[in-house]
Amino acid sequence: METRRLPVQPVTIAVHKEISMEANEESTRERLSKMSDLVAECENILFDEAPVMVFSIDESCSLLKVNRRWLAEIGYQAEEILGHECSEFLTEECSIQVRAEVLPLLWEVGRAHSIGFSLLRSNGRVLDVSLDAVVEPQPLGQRHVLGAFHDRDDLVQWRQAALTIKALKGLHLAHNGLDRLLVDVGVSGISAPDQKDDALDEEENDGVPLLPWELIAVTQDIVSSARALADLEELQLHKIQYDSRKLAVLAETIEATLSELTSRMESPQL
Repeated sequence: METRRLPVQPVTIAVHKEISMEANEESTRERLSKMSDLVAECENILFDEAPVMVFSIDESCSLLKVNRRWLAEIGYQAEEILGHECSEFLTEECSIQVRAEVLPLLWEVGRAHSIGFSLLRSNGRVLDVSLDAVVEPQPLGQRHVLGAFHDRDDLVQWRQAALTIKALKGLHLAHNGLDRLLVDVGVSGISAPDQKDDALDEEENDGVPLLPWELIAVTQDIVSSARALADLEELQLHKIQYDSRKLAVLAETIEATLSELTSRMESPQL
């Protein structure tokens, strides 16, 4: 007896295709979520372990976050200063100048380089420093300032401040870019256009969701900055004969994390 072969119904094919797409989408979401968490962790560690005084403020100029070096130099506990206006920890003369000139210009231009500040320590003593800072657009439209204070006369600290700001800004962009891709998965798909030869202009792309090829360009800058910070740390440790290599280890971690991100971005399956 001849066996009749039943035709495959179009609806069955459609269901299997939909299940396959959902599984692939879920896998992509899991990978993106994991990478986003890793990048955020690197950002937090670098912020806290930076060799200069790092802080962030919101648009009302309230302190959102400070690192260990900031607390050690100023002499306060975190709970004593977070939520307070940054001007409360400046000398009166410096506070007036910062409110009238420095902050308005910083919010307008988006960055500051080697601006003189006079910080007021908890014991009443004055600490003269220079500020490097950038304005960071946030996902919901707000803006924060990421800043680093450094010794006015120390060229190594000046370089450390610049590299710290650059690396943290890059990690912030990468984290937001990954979160944006995570939202977009399943909506319109992810496709990476041919990578451009021109370097990514960070100033023009602030607040704009990054495409995969742009994320790759950002990660290359982050790795370079992290390596340079580690090299400066090694130089300093030689001078003081101290065996800690926190920044070197962090640089290796960042490089491994971002290498994984780059390979994911270049993968046609992402």
